[in-house]
Formats: sequence, structure tokens, C-alpha cells
Amino acid sequence: MNLETCYNYVVFLNRECDRYLKNHAIHEDEIHQLKIELDRFKQQVTDSDLPWEIKTNMAELKLDYHFNDNREYLALLGSWDFGRHRRLRKLKKMVEDFKSQIDEVQTIIHNYIHTSFNKQLNSL
Repeated sequence: MNLETCYNYVVFLNRECDRYLKNHAIHEDEIHQLKIELDRFKQQVTDSDLPWEIKTNMAELKLDYHFNDNREYLALLGSWDFGRHRRLRKLKKMVEDFKSQIDEVQTIIHNYIHTSFNKQLNSL
């Protein structure tokens, strides 16, 4: 994996967060899939030759969502929308927090790319 691929994937994650937040409907299955992709991507970054600073920042990304094994019982409480709304608020907050982390990593990678590029230009 190179720096550009890493940056493009971080941009993708950022767009996914924007999409979830814009739709106002965040589904647990989408978050679960995003977490699987994030874990796979973090492993690829760890195994890559990317600079240590970027590897460290990517390793610190967290999608703090614990899946409730008892979700099926929540359907029994369907008339109580409070639990559902509370879960949706938590999901939205989690995506907002994750987006904030992604924004930071995106800026770090962007700056690293430009710094490296400027060093190459100066050496010519």
C-alpha cells in the first residue's frame, strides 16, 4: 500500500461518515460493515511500508461500537420507541466521533504528502 492509496481510503471513510450523517438514518448493519472494512484496512496499513507516523495514527482510529447480542429482544419493545431513538442517537454520536478522527488522519496524511512532495522539489 502506498501513501496515495491510504489517503484515498481515508477520504472514502470520511465520505461514508458524511453519507450516514446526511441520511439521518444510521443502521447497525452499515456500521458493522464499516467496522469490518476499517479493521481490514488498519491491518493493511500495519503490514505496509508507510511511514511510522501514519501507521500510528491509523492504528489509533476507533469505531467504538459494541454490538448488543440481545438486539432481537429490543423488537419486543417496539412500542417503546425510546430505546430505538436512544440507540440511533448513540450511533450518530459514534459516527460523528469517528468522522472527527478521520478528519485528523486525513489532514496528517495530506500534510505528509505535501511535505514529501516539497522536499522532492527542493532536492531537484
